[in-house]
Amino acid sequence: MIRRLDGVLHGDYRTLFRGYGLDLADLREYVYGDDVRHIDWNVTARLTTPYVREYNEEREVAGWFLLDLSPSVAFGSQQLQKRAVSAEFVAVLARILTRHGNRVGAICYGDSVDTVIPARSGRRQVLHILHRMSTRPEIAQSSTTNLRDLLQTAYQIAPRRSLMFVVSDFISTPGWEEPLAHLAQRHDVVAVRLYDPMEMELPDLGMLVVQDAETGEQLFVDTHDRGFRKRFAAAATTLPEEKRRPVVAAFERLNDLSMIVIGWLMRVAPVAVSVLVAVTVLRSGMDLLWSLSAYSLVVIAGLALHVVLVLIPLLRFVARLGLGVFLRSTTDALVLAFSTASSSVTLPVSIRAAEQGLGISNQVASFVLPTGTTLNKNGAAMYKAVTAVFLAHLYGLDLDDGRILTILLTTIVASSAGAGVPGSSLVTTMIVLNAIGLGANAAAGIALVAGIDRPLDMCRTCVNTFSNLVGAAVVARGEGESLRPVE
Repeated sequence: MIRRLDGVLHGDYRTLFRGYGLDLADLREYVYGDDVRHIDWNVTARLTTPYVREYNEEREVAGWFLLDLSPSVAFGSQQLQKRAVSAEFVAVLARILTRHGNRVGAICYGDSVDTVIPARSGRRQVLHILHRMSTRPEIAQSSTTNLRDLLQTAYQIAPRRSLMFVVSDFISTPGWEEPLAHLAQRHDVVAVRLYDPMEMELPDLGMLVVQDAETGEQLFVDTHDRGFRKRFAAAATTLPEEKRRPVVAAFERLNDLSMIVIGWLMRVAPVAVSVLVAVTVLRSGMDLLWSLSAYSLVVIAGLALHVVLVLIPLLRFVARLGLGVFLRSTTDALVLAFSTASSSVTLPVSIRAAEQGLGISNQVASFVLPTGTTLNKNGAAMYKAVTAVFLAHLYGLDLDDGRILTILLTTIVASSAGAGVPGSSLVTTMIVLNAIGLGANAAAGIALVAGIDRPLDMCRTCVNTFSNLVGAAVVARGEGESLRPVE
């Protein structure tokens, strides 16, 4: 080997091109030269013709490091400056990106934006960035840091979508929230905050002269005074209103952008579900469709019985809330849960509905609903149990008392283990199927129900969200809170 070739596209990030990746794009007939590892054996067995899977190819991404190297970053209390931590972070992340052929660049800020290193690939580029960081002369005194200039420069220099790392201690004048929001609209932004423990709490060192690293202002303080140390710690963790407002506004803008994307997904979801069902029918025929239709009806009936026999009585007689009041107050959360099939996406809307619609306190809602999103997935448990019974009957597996008890226990455990994202129940249902002894048929069974899983996922996510909101109302009533009256 003469030298290593850097900059080759190895395939780590998604694009619309077809090639190697993880996202399934299409199926086509096998031709000579195709990789046999990509053969879809389920489709091949049904159509008696070899078919291979095509994936959306993954390509390179450009990484940019927006480095705050102002005098405040030169501070360090334990023989390690924040600048050294910044250099170590850049070294690790830049090498991870470049080893797969991706490009990295850097924009450095001292008392202004003074260095721009264009994005290139290779090990030498990483060493070049680290060399420029380590050989920069330290600025003894400068004006107050203004991250707005750094973020605006990054927006102008990188027109294509990139991965942006903002590495700073974020000790800056206000006004950087708008450039950060603009940057996040075009790029994937990751903020990395550098801080030293002594910036949060002073040790008992007696009389000291402390100096502002940027303005040079000096103060004579008595760190032996316990009251002074407490006041310093309280001031360090509590920002004044004018400095806290830009941070809150920046995250509010990011939240607004996320809600816009969720709105798009809600509009596309019905069409996408219809396409998934149509693909299943075309591949497997009408006989399988009737069986799957009966299975779907049983799942939906089970979810409906759980709501009618368990959740509504809890809501009426324990939480003492009327069903009409409850539904009007939580419609946004339930519709979003049904549309996105994601408990995690629905969580912020559920908290808002619980607080503003039902009158539940933030203390109860912010604890019960996130906990319920993680652990209380009774809709998913119902789905797993019905799926296990359906596939066991389909493959001729006898369900004795021991296997039924196994289904009951494993569905409880598996439902709590799933993530609050669409399709996660398919993965955890494998635990139940393997526990009852389906063996090699477990994976084939999951592939069989995957085509109609989306509408069922929407229904069980809606039930999960309904249950979490009922649970929050029950806990709030138990804590003596005054909720909206029963109609």
